[in-house]
Amino acid sequence: MNGIGIPIQKKLEAGDPAIEEMLSFIKKVGQLSEWGNAQIKILYEAVPEWAGLTHVSLEGWRNKYRNSSKTSLEAMKKYWGL
Repeated sequence: MNGIGIPIQKKLEAGDPAIEEMLSFIKKVGQLSEWGNAQIKILYEAVPEWAGLTHVSLEGWRNKYRNSSKTSLEAMKKYWGL
């Protein structure tokens, strides 16, 4: 199961570095999600045949855009400026 765990025994005060780090992580995850959604929209709009469709099947998407871990990693590195 994916998630974020906070130790129950530790008493945290506002401004605690652990809280600040967790909030920073949550913000980065949100930014990455927004970026991913924007990339999906760009790829979707690049296919004229899909104009006006309310959805594209997973099979149709995979036929148009082959899975590539290398391409995904390069795109993420570019996004994060690495």
